[in-house]
Amino acid sequence: FLLETQAREWREDYKAVLRAQWVGEVLGEKKVHGNMIGTGDLWNVLALYKKKAIVAMEKPREINYADKYHQKTKTMSILETSIPESEQNITMRKDGLIVIPAIACSKPRESNTYITFARSFLGGMQLHHRRQDGDVFALAATFEYTFHVPNGGLYFLIAYIVTVNKDLELLVTPNDATTSTVLMLPYTMGQWLQSMPVYVSLVKGKNVLRFTRSTLHAGLTIKKFILRPVT
Repeated sequence: FLLETQAREWREDYKAVLRAQWVGEVLGEKKVHGNMIGTGDLWNVLALYKKKAIVAMEKPREINYADKYHQKTKTMSILETSIPESEQNITMRKDGLIVIPAIACSKPRESNTYITFARSFLGGMQLHHRRQDGDVFALAATFEYTFHVPNGGLYFLIAYIVTVNKDLELLVTPNDATTSTVLMLPYTMGQWLQSMPVYVSLVKGKNVLRFTRSTLHAGLTIKKFILRPVT
């Protein structure tokens, strides 16, 4: 969001950004994912480069208020908070519904370059999967969950997520399946919403759900996954 907020400071220049975005909207063009180069169609790409040009020309000054006043911000305090084990419990209801907190990963067990476990501003915990601009798949960007079910069969899988970009997806692979299922994610505009359900096949006993993403993607925050038996 830094580029966006800096560019908007020069309102007259920013009108050119808006006009390019409006043309792209009328033409039905694909939008740029965040600020990632290589995504989006002509007019939306031109809008991105116009924002970059405005910032490069005006050279806005960045101020780190946390350093200035030698105090932690609310965001810093939340990120540094340890995660209690009670928040990582995978639960199963009597009707067979399974609730998997996003932070209850069996891999990774702690934050890494691509994945951050943190407290939510609205309470509880969340997993943030960071933006990846490169064209090389990173194993560290994969996360998985291990759990047991009393009965095998088909389940609906739903994710509760926050997105600020369109056309995002998760690839989910249950156990030793040779193909992945695409979980399409809605554009939530910063709100917690649920995805459309997809089918996954589970076996009786131990199961592993493995999640990956494409090599080029925008950031994504996940609250939990829900598995419901198909009846």
